[in-house]
Amino acid sequence: MIEIGGNLEPEAAARNESPTQGSPAASKIITSTTKEVTDDRGKVILSRFPLTGHLLEWLIHLVAIGISIGICLLHFKKVYWTDESTLSKKWRWLSRVSLDLNDVIKALQFAAKAHEILMVASIGAIVLYFARRRLVRDEGIALGLLMSSFDTPANILSSKLWLALGFDASWKTIVFSLLLLFSAILSQLVGPASAGVMQPSLDWWNASDPYNGHILPLHLSVRNGGTYPLALNETNWPLETYDPNSNKFVLENATECLVAASSNLWCPAYGFEAVETWIESNYEDHATPNITVTGTGGTQRTLTADLIANGTAIAATHSNWVIRMFGLFALYVKHHSNLTASNFALPMYTSTDPIYAPVVQVQCHAVVATETAAVSFLTDQLTNYTDSGADRYNPQMSWPVPHEAFVLRNELDAVQFTWVDFSKTQDGQQQTTNMWRPSLGAVAKIPGWVNGEKSFYAIPCIIDARWAASSATYQPIISDIVLSNLSSPAALANSTDSTSTSPKPKPKAISGQQLGIGDAIQIGLNWADALNPLGYYFAQTQNLTSIEAMLDTYVRYIENNDTSYAAFTVGINNNTYLNDTAQLMQAAANTTATILSLTIADGLSRLSDGSWNMVVLDTKNGNVTWTAIDFDFYSTNSSEASFMKQFTSIRVQVSRYGWAYGWSAVIILDVIVLFMHISMVILYAGFHLLYVLCFWDKWWLTDTWNNAAEFIILARNSSRTEVSRNAEKTKSSLWAQNIKVRETSGGDAMELVAGGPNTVPDVRLLKTGTKYI
Repeated sequence: MIEIGGNLEPEAAARNESPTQGSPAASKIITSTTKEVTDDRGKVILSRFPLTGHLLEWLIHLVAIGISIGICLLHFKKVYWTDESTLSKKWRWLSRVSLDLNDVIKALQFAAKAHEILMVASIGAIVLYFARRRLVRDEGIALGLLMSSFDTPANILSSKLWLALGFDASWKTIVFSLLLLFSAILSQLVGPASAGVMQPSLDWWNASDPYNGHILPLHLSVRNGGTYPLALNETNWPLETYDPNSNKFVLENATECLVAASSNLWCPAYGFEAVETWIESNYEDHATPNITVTGTGGTQRTLTADLIANGTAIAATHSNWVIRMFGLFALYVKHHSNLTASNFALPMYTSTDPIYAPVVQVQCHAVVATETAAVSFLTDQLTNYTDSGADRYNPQMSWPVPHEAFVLRNELDAVQFTWVDFSKTQDGQQQTTNMWRPSLGAVAKIPGWVNGEKSFYAIPCIIDARWAASSATYQPIISDIVLSNLSSPAALANSTDSTSTSPKPKPKAISGQQLGIGDAIQIGLNWADALNPLGYYFAQTQNLTSIEAMLDTYVRYIENNDTSYAAFTVGINNNTYLNDTAQLMQAAANTTATILSLTIADGLSRLSDGSWNMVVLDTKNGNVTWTAIDFDFYSTNSSEASFMKQFTSIRVQVSRYGWAYGWSAVIILDVIVLFMHISMVILYAGFHLLYVLCFWDKWWLTDTWNNAAEFIILARNSSRTEVSRNAEKTKSSLWAQNIKVRETSGGDAMELVAGGPNTVPDVRLLKTGTKYI
């Protein structure tokens, strides 16, 4: 198509038929609207020297990306702003002006909006530059693309953009259209992105240097192998049971745990009262097994059990020494004002080294005491954590219950309980092997109601106790409880059965290594007996052990045919109790499994509870300076480094709750958006630099045609053409018209010319440095 000048609006074309259209006077009227430096001889449209408009444009680019880079640096450096508790405080900037945190946040929101305006202006300037380059080059630009360049944010919904693409699919047009679309999307995203990164987030943040350049590792005065033992026997009893001179185990000292467990915090059964209190609430009010246990230092832990299948429970809790150490260390930090962490309004202490907690599985089933001829321990619901996955115990392995475990000591209406040692051999053969060996066995005999008659339930239970990797989090201002990731121990189980009515599919096996769970702990009878000492009386005549006393809570006297006898009972509501034998026996198995899992987990948690807690202050020249934190005063001691290496150690990270710049999934997306704009500006600057260095004769700048109004005025004063008349027929063809700015035939002025998208290049291109009137 031959290009010819033309007005694109019919009304304007009619008016422009007067002979005065091409006069110099009309051209002067046009140029007066461009805010350019002019004189009587015209103005330079394409310049190689930046003017005020160009400097302002680059100032917008630099300020916009400068703010973006500054905000992103705050996030990369994770700059902490202020504690959350200072929300009501005010910062006095001037003698009469003060701002609280809400005012500052509102100011940041205002700054984010200003930043958005700068970025949108920057994007629009880049798009407009390339649109004007096409306008004065050979190829020209479709009217739809040109008009879209003046309204970048709305391009996606603009019909003129898509109609223009339908008539010209050349690669240059497609590239420019992609630039328009990208710019339109980016213009919509930079606002939310700026608002997201400008305002700090309220969360927990790790303190970078809470101890003023020191690490302050904590040490427990227990050798590494004694903190999480895999066998409980006389070799790893508390220090109080050993002779201080010969360091040998003294049985007489251990008997303190059998006669006065509640007076010795290092005894396994020291926590009997906490479990017993829950049992009473469970019987009366059906309280769930979620017990808060207070340690000797005032800090607390949760002792939790979940019933994961019929007769199968799993329990977990923190080790007592862990909660004691965290409490003592938090107190130590608070008392030392020279430490940065002592000034934190809301501190949180978290272990950065592995900590392990006891996890105990117990599976029980109930049989009638008269039907115990050939009864075995069941293990089909227990998880054996092997390298290949969380599997069931080998079904081919069988652990028969010893006959003597079913023998009743007497016929009194009281619970009877006995341990079964799996370390013994039977007929010269080891009953258990390697990873398939559980920790311990037990049999409870509970008075029960069988078809309306007095009887006993025999409940054999098998116990699997292990150490599992655990987290420890302590927030002393908020709560005394040291939190753990094992608050729902059922998540560690791999049970196919369920206590709910709806069946659940077998979960995918997870290896013990993935869960951080070790081999089963081999529990010896001496430690088990210390966990179950005598001293609790039944009817003032029978001496019960602690576990017998707990189970006995569920035994109540029942009247039947004018006869009163004791039987296991489970309340439903309003003094209504179960009377179905099968349901009662199942409830007895569930209750026994839950109590045993809680009791053994609590007993394991008390290992090393009486040990010293120490903080290493400094390490230099093979010596360590340390202090014990078990006392109100902190005396400084010095020892060889090897002295501390033998003990269990953990390091504690301190976090604080407040406002800071950091990372989250949303922040990462926001930063990516800002970097898109930064990259766009850098590429734009690179384009100019490339042309300055390599294509100087083709490089120019202009700040003419900054808005659509200037083109309308220029079109009014351009020659009318046949193309413009045809373009009036359809809207689509109008937006597809190829628009160019060219010299007039005289060479001293310029005009708009219209043609198809594939017009033949002409020679009337605007010249760099030439003035046009």
